[in-house]
Order: sequence, then structure tokens, then C-alpha cells
Amino acid sequence: MTSIPTVIGLLLTGCTEKETEEKNEVPDPVFFSINECVEDYYCSIRTKTVSITEEELLALLDDDGQISEETCVQICNDANVLDVCECEFVGTNELNSQSFVCSVSYCDDNVYEGRGNGEIRKVLQGRGPNKLAEWSSRAFHAEASSVAAFLQIREELRRFGAPEPLQQRCLISACEEVKHAKSMRKITEKFNGKISPLCFGELPNRSLLEFAIDNVKEGCVNEAYAALCVLYQSQKLPPSRLQKLLASIGQDELRHVTLSYDIHHWCMNQLSPAEKQQVLAAQKQAFAKLLSSYSQNTNSHFPKPAKSVIEKLEQSLCGLAA
Repeated sequence: MTSIPTVIGLLLTGCTEKETEEKNEVPDPVFFSINECVEDYYCSIRTKTVSITEEELLALLDDDGQISEETCVQICNDANVLDVCECEFVGTNELNSQSFVCSVSYCDDNVYEGRGNGEIRKVLQGRGPNKLAEWSSRAFHAEASSVAAFLQIREELRRFGAPEPLQQRCLISACEEVKHAKSMRKITEKFNGKISPLCFGELPNRSLLEFAIDNVKEGCVNEAYAALCVLYQSQKLPPSRLQKLLASIGQDELRHVTLSYDIHHWCMNQLSPAEKQQVLAAQKQAFAKLLSSYSQNTNSHFPKPAKSVIEKLEQSLCGLAA
């Protein structure tokens, strides 16, 4: 006969196990809208699925046994998905892991053709009936945006009291971008691509530090990458008018990158040591963003350099910026 203490012990154990079972139930799927996910000609929505174990999930539940918005966002952030606009817990997947879907709006700063500045926005996705039309449509928008960018930079340099030769080179660069834009427009129209409205914003009214940070990101990193890509593409494409055009644009872009670094060095000579460190940190962050988005960038319809080449570019250009 089983003793009373044993029976009581078994009952207590059973209750404990039952309570644990109930507490360890995986919660129902839940959806959180953190910010508005923007999807238009300037932005697209990209998602990433993040999986964790059931044990990890249960450790993250709140007192009510639910997934909180903060926890959902943190799981995305831990997977290097930042600035989440939507976060969803979708439940157990086929591998018996717990899945979260993180959504992010990728906007115009992921388009690297042409020079950006201030509030200028470049379209993320070109429009047209075929890949070449889509590419040339977006490239036209970027090149045309660069015209305004160099004119704005020229005005800002004048306000900051920069040397006249720097200002004049901005004007020359703007004229070169006009030629690039005209060429891309012809290709776009030839292949029935759609021209999206240009968006230049207002002429920035900012500090020299803010200007220097924007210049190092847009000119010393993004434009350098754009120049690298267009020159790489001109080498990989078979001989054609397009190949010659890209080779010519690539040479112009190299001069524009040189201008960006000359502007950078002039700015650095005007800034305090602490401000200089902020500028250099911004450059490193821009390269980190470029490298992290490299595998996700599906916009390119032409060959692009290997990731290792971009890493070497980062090492070389960071040395030039110091």
C-alpha cells in the first residue's frame, strides 16, 4: 500500500507539472505595428525571418505569458534588423523553432548611383517593362538628383567660406551629372521606362559638422562605391555604346569622389578633435551599412564587385579620410 506522504508527494508533483505545462504554453501569434512601413517609388519593404528556440521564447514572455512589443523589436535588433516598422510572432515553424518576421522600410539611401545631399531623395526602384528600362529609370533619377546635390554643396561651401576652387569644382561636377542624366534619360525612353518625379527638398541650413558628416557618407563612401560599381560594370559588359557610356561615367565619378575627399579634408581642418572623431565614426557606420545591405540589394541588373573588393575599398578610403 502506498503511504500517505507518498500519495501527497505524487499529487504535489502532478500539480507542479500541470502548472508548469500550462505556463510553458507557446503564446498565440501576435502582430505589432511599430511605425508606418513606407512603400513607394522611394522606399520598399523588406522582411527577415528570425528563429529562436522554444526555451529562449519562454524566457522572454511577460508576466501574462505573452510576447510584448518591446521583446519582439529586441529580437529583431539582436538579429541586426534595426529601425523595425512591423514585428510579428508567427509561431512554431516546420523546424520546431519559434519564428518572428521583422519588417523594415529600405528607402532612398540604399541607392548608391549619383551623389546625394541633404533632403534630396532618389528612387529605390525604377519603372519600366524590362530590367534595362527599370535600371536606366532609376539611374536617370539618381544622376539628375546629383545635379542638384552638387549645386547645393556649392552653395553650402560658399556659406562656410570654403576656397573658391572647391566651389568651382562642384559646378563642373554638376555639369557632368547633367550629361549623365541626359544619357540615362535617352536609354530610359528608348526602352519605354517611366520617369519618376524628382525630389530635391530645401537647401540645407546646417552646421559645418553636419555638412561634413553628410559629405563623408554620401561622397566619400556611397559615391566611391557607385564609381567602383560603374567601372566594374564597364569592364564586364561586352563592347557596346552602353559599355563606353559607363566607362566615361566611371571616370567622371572618380573625379567626384576626389572632390568629396578634398571637401572632407578642408572640413576636417576647420573642426575640433571631438568633431573629427564624429565624422570618422560616421564614415565607418556608412561602410558598415553598405556591407550589411550588400547581399540584400536586388536593384542591380548588372554585375557588381565581390564583397571582398568593397572591404578592401573600405580599408583604402578610411586611410585617406584620417
